[in-house]
Amino acid sequence: MQAYNALALLKRCVEQAYHQKARELDASTSHLTVHVASDYQSMLIALEPHAWLPWSEEAPERVAGYLLRLVRSISPRSIATAKRGSKQDKPKGYVNAPIVRKQVSTARVLRGEKARAA
Repeated sequence: MQAYNALALLKRCVEQAYHQKARELDASTSHLTVHVASDYQSMLIALEPHAWLPWSEEAPERVAGYLLRLVRSISPRSIATAKRGSKQDKPKGYVNAPIVRKQVSTARVLRGEKARAA
């Protein structure tokens, strides 16, 4: 539950940071998850655990401001949801009903082939 809340917060930060440039930006949770997952391992290696402690006691306004500064480095196109175009109707093929219902016996087909061969 906490991971989803963190992603929801990041998603909202991205949308807020790019609100002026791209009003219709709808950040994809899936794309954002890929960004976070790819960078998370590097952060764990680069930063010692004690580097995270000050953020746990920080004021929410300061954390939000810092997150807004961070997400401005993300390209909005890389995390935007894909907009699918309208579905095109395909014309259905038409076959005459008597042709569809016509029964053809194998014996009749074979007799017809023999007659043509002769």
